[in-house]
Amino acid sequence: MPEVVPHVATIPFWAAIIFNNRMGVMADRKIRQAFQAAIDSESVMRAAYGPNRFWRLTSGLMPKGHPLYTESGKELYNQNNVQRARQLLQESSYRGERVRWLTSADFPPLASAAQVIKPMLERAGMSVDLQVMEWGALVARRVRPELWDVFSVQIPFFPDPVLMTPLQDNWPGWWSDRDGQAMVELMKRHTDPKVRFEIWTRLQRRWYEDAGSLRIGEFFEMQAYRRELRGFFEAPTNTWWNAHIVR
Repeated sequence: MPEVVPHVATIPFWAAIIFNNRMGVMADRKIRQAFQAAIDSESVMRAAYGPNRFWRLTSGLMPKGHPLYTESGKELYNQNNVQRARQLLQESSYRGERVRWLTSADFPPLASAAQVIKPMLERAGMSVDLQVMEWGALVARRVRPELWDVFSVQIPFFPDPVLMTPLQDNWPGWWSDRDGQAMVELMKRHTDPKVRFEIWTRLQRRWYEDAGSLRIGEFFEMQAYRRELRGFFEAPTNTWWNAHIVR
C-alpha cells in the first residue's frame, strides 16, 4: 500500500508487572525480590515485541536522552538468576501460595510476556495463577487489592518521575516504602536540576532494592498513517490537535 507510511515511535513506553504492595503474597519484600531476580528480560521482550528495533533493555525508568536518565540500580535489573530467586523465596514467608496474575489479551504483548514469565517463576519455585481477561475487567479488578497479586501494564512516558504511576502510593500497586515516598516528596519540592538528579538517582535505586514493581524493558510502538497526513506529533503518543490532510 504505497499510500500508507509506517511510523515507529521515538518516545518509548515500558512493559511492567505491578506488584500488590498492600496485601497478599506480594506484600512480602523478599517475594517481590524473588520475582524480580527470576526474570530474563531479553527473552520476554523478544517474545512480546519482536525484532530488536522495537524494544531495548535499560534499567533507567526515564528514557535515554532525558536529563534524569540514570542506570542506578542496574545490577537488580534483568538478573535472570533462578538460584537467587529460590534463595529469596526460602528466606521469605512464601509457602506455595498461588500468585494471582491479571493480564489481558486486549494488549497481546502483555499476555505474551506473561506466558513467557510464568515458567521462569515456576522454575524458581513460585505457583502462578495466570488470569487472562478483557482490559476493562482488569482495570476494574486492580482497584480491589484483595483480588490480585500482580498485573500486567504498559507504562507511558511521564515528563517527570513524580508523575510516574508505579511510584505512587495511591495508584494500584500502592508502593508505600517510607524512604521511597520521602524521596518522591523531596523531588516535588526541589527545582535545582543537580539536586533533583541526585535525589532521583537514590530514588530509582530504592525502587529496585525494594522491588516496588517490575520493569521488563522499553518498547517503541509502530503505527501507519496516510502519506498526505500532516501535523501530528508524539506527546508521547500521537496527538492530533493540528492534524490535517494535504491533497
